[in-house]
Amino acid sequence: MRVILFLAFIGAANCLQCKVCENRNGMECPDLSKTCEEGEEFCEFSIVEVHYEGQQPIHMVFKGCVKGPFVDLYYTETVKGLTDRSKTVYCKENNCNSGVMTFGPRNSTLNGVTCHACLTLGTSGCDEVTRIECTGEEEHCSYFIGDEDLTGDNPVKLTASGCVNMASCDPSIRFPGRLIPTIQHFDCFSPLW
Repeated sequence: MRVILFLAFIGAANCLQCKVCENRNGMECPDLSKTCEEGEEFCEFSIVEVHYEGQQPIHMVFKGCVKGPFVDLYYTETVKGLTDRSKTVYCKENNCNSGVMTFGPRNSTLNGVTCHACLTLGTSGCDEVTRIECTGEEEHCSYFIGDEDLTGDNPVKLTASGCVNMASCDPSIRFPGRLIPTIQHFDCFSPLW
């Protein structure tokens, strides 16, 4: 009987607890603690900023349990009419994804890199392609086709190309799955000129 209780205690002690919440309209959300499912070995903490030209930035936060392993991510891009960035950290201690995380200021210094730029909502492919001058650490180019869901209940087809801080998207960058539910194509590459 003692052995069974001891094994039950060890099994319970190995269950990771993470804060779980989602806010698509701000950087804070109530930190509710949850026992992760079997196989979910990491707590995730993601913040996102999406800024369409001429509109106020949209800030979001996602917390939860995830399978892994993943590496921490800081992603920033500028495409035609849109800038966005995402920061995600993973940890393996109980409720290690609590609290608030913020972005530093965006670096807007031109870096000499130029990329093709487009942004099309609702269809695959770009209607109009221009060139964009890259800034800060965005020293590479990207091309993305997938679904974006800013509201949580209305995924929209998105095609975008522009400047990005990632030299390679292989393996594919992991965005909060509830924000980017489907990625059909995603390339990060060196500038062509």
